[in-house]
Amino acid sequence: MTNTTPNITHSHDKFFKTVFSKKEAVTEFIEKLLPKNISKHIDLDSLVLDNTEYTDEQLKTHCSDVVYNCDYISDDNKEISIKISLLFEHKSYPEKYPHLQLMRYFLNMWEMQIKQKQSLTPVIPIIFYHGRSKWNKQPLTDYFTDLDDSLDDNLKQFLPNFDYLLLDTNQYENKDFQQLNIAELQYSILTMKYIFSMEQLLNNLEIIFCDIEQILENEDGRKFFQTLIIYLFQHSDLNAQQWREKMHTISPQVEREFVSTYDQAINAGMARGIEKGRQEGMQQGIKQGVQQGMQQGLQQGILNTARNLKKMGLDAHIISKSTGLSLAEVKKLQA
Repeated sequence: MTNTTPNITHSHDKFFKTVFSKKEAVTEFIEKLLPKNISKHIDLDSLVLDNTEYTDEQLKTHCSDVVYNCDYISDDNKEISIKISLLFEHKSYPEKYPHLQLMRYFLNMWEMQIKQKQSLTPVIPIIFYHGRSKWNKQPLTDYFTDLDDSLDDNLKQFLPNFDYLLLDTNQYENKDFQQLNIAELQYSILTMKYIFSMEQLLNNLEIIFCDIEQILENEDGRKFFQTLIIYLFQHSDLNAQQWREKMHTISPQVEREFVSTYDQAINAGMARGIEKGRQEGMQQGIKQGVQQGMQQGLQQGILNTARNLKKMGLDAHIISKSTGLSLAEVKKLQA
């Protein structure tokens, strides 16, 4: 990731977990996006979210996990208890040694099971990667570059030998995700695919948000839309007015929902941004405050926020740039 600050990492992590902690989303993810030779063996009805985190402090700098317990139906129709681990890669570039991270992850999980006197369970690891460059998957034996082709079977038997599944959003067309039936899954993956390149994201915004009005008809859909907007806002340099204009190009309904989300979110975070801005630079502090406010969902609107800023004696240009209001609009406001 170009920006690997904890707040940015936490934002990706939180968004991923919000989506993939829902059974219906993971069910379709397995059914539609995993290889058929694997997905056909998974009893999708048996999927149960495992709330345990198996990433330790070192692994958390690289990835986060969402784990499901389920039954695997073997070719001879035997039922085997397994875990499916969705591992979300934080970085915007491929991990050089994913097998080594996975070995650490497996060890954490199995040691925990041993301590709890549980039977060890097989794990299907799925790495979800949405970085800028392509992830070139290779076997673990390729790490031993000094051996070239001299790694014979006698020596190979002493090396770990396991595989992982990879979903690299770069290797899929938009249409591959648009055919998903769970709208939240479709919009989430498409957004994450482009989140590291705002230019590409904005160019594909109408594709990403295609028919998104359908989810705005119910409360759960509107809550998801709010989560999606917060995620977008946290990873862009566009102000509220610019985002509003982008949403208007999709539909007036989407624009109204965006304004409602922004209005609900801004006031308290803006206040914290002002205080932080006095110490670190006013404009950046206000921007951070807007982002914090959007996370907390507190009730207030752009105009009220601008009035409060004006009341505190802030320069009209700073208020304009931070809120997206024009300079003329700011000057008309009554403090």
